[in-house]
Amino acid sequence: MRARVTIAALLAASTVALTSERALAFEKQWHLGGGVGVGGFMAEETVGTAPVLGLYGAYGVSDMFDVGLELNASNHDAGEAGGRAWVYSVAAGAAYKLDVLQWIPYVGLLAGFYYFDGPTPVGRDADFGASLTIGLDYAISRNVAMGGQLRFHFFSNELPSSIDDNALMTVLIRAEYRWGF
Repeated sequence: MRARVTIAALLAASTVALTSERALAFEKQWHLGGGVGVGGFMAEETVGTAPVLGLYGAYGVSDMFDVGLELNASNHDAGEAGGRAWVYSVAAGAAYKLDVLQWIPYVGLLAGFYYFDGPTPVGRDADFGASLTIGLDYAISRNVAMGGQLRFHFFSNELPSSIDDNALMTVLIRAEYRWGF
């Protein structure tokens, strides 16, 4: 009898130890979050680095793709030109994610509108642009995630010949709430 209990206990323990955790990938999941970080123009002749605030919302159309809307604002020191330079953006796009573990890497492409208030390397008040995002989130639970995002913003009137021509780069630490799975 003692041998049977020992065998049953070992089988139960090995089953628990060898069973994988439930994947956290969900379809039709809503995301709402925000972030703080820093940003700067890659060509820093005019405008230096700045604090950045961002808000975003997304919807998981599948367990691999999200569509979303992002709002960002940054306030740059205008350097020799004096004063401050504000950059506001609103962009929509899609992200491809590997949402099978608690760590969720993703890449995304967004298109949007940028408004510039003050001296910037772009040289105008408004422009359309695109951005490439690279990020990594950590799912604390089914409803809460935190992560980081690196985003390169490019502007339509002067498409860069290299990544350091007038591109704006932002780095954000983000937190989000998820629901609807």
